[in-house]
Amino acid sequence: MTKRFGFTLAEVLITLGIIGVVAAMTMPTLIANYHKKVYVNQLRTNVSLLSQAVKKYLADQGVDTLALTNMPNNNEELKRFFNEYLKIVNDCDGRYYVEGKYGCFNKTYSKIDKTSRPNNLSNFSCAVVVNLANGASICSDVSDATTTIDPDTGKPIYNSGVGTMPGSVMLIEIDINGLKGPNQYGRDYFAFGVNEYGVIVDPNEFDESTSFSAGPNAGFLGKIMQDGWEMKY
Repeated sequence: MTKRFGFTLAEVLITLGIIGVVAAMTMPTLIANYHKKVYVNQLRTNVSLLSQAVKKYLADQGVDTLALTNMPNNNEELKRFFNEYLKIVNDCDGRYYVEGKYGCFNKTYSKIDKTSRPNNLSNFSCAVVVNLANGASICSDVSDATTTIDPDTGKPIYNSGVGTMPGSVMLIEIDINGLKGPNQYGRDYFAFGVNEYGVIVDPNEFDESTSFSAGPNAGFLGKIMQDGWEMKY
């Protein structure tokens, strides 16, 4: 005589219930981590794209630093740079968003803690506001930097701007996926600079105690780069 053993219907239902509870607890974290990896990959791609464009620009100018070009404090040269060295598919005429007309950026952006939202971006403007072929949106200005000539050496002296990105020649704000969500600072919206040597920099210090309720200049890119291109916050 042999007996067959199996699960009862009650046992199967209990097991499925436990699996469902575990899945419900872990799935949001897994999805969030997946999205973070996607955002970081898009951010890194765009940082590399901008970096390569600046290097090409410097090579064509035959100089080693942006301080030796016409870029410092020159919006017209900045516009020429974007038009000649990056693939632009849409020009928003210097405005982030214009009601009923166009939007290179979303109308509003939230902070990571989702407790507040900034003002309507309709009033925000830059020297350059464009959509790139890869779907990213960029707002860019040149800093208030100037270049003078040292009377003793005859060499240029670069006086870096002091604004939101001190030490930068070019100021960049980017939404890595354009109008798509989540439209949050530190997730798909970042701010950084390009220094006189053409290096992407983020001089703002990331402070986890305050940055979740801070704006785009909170140092999110710097934090990601310091953490080996991971979004650990």
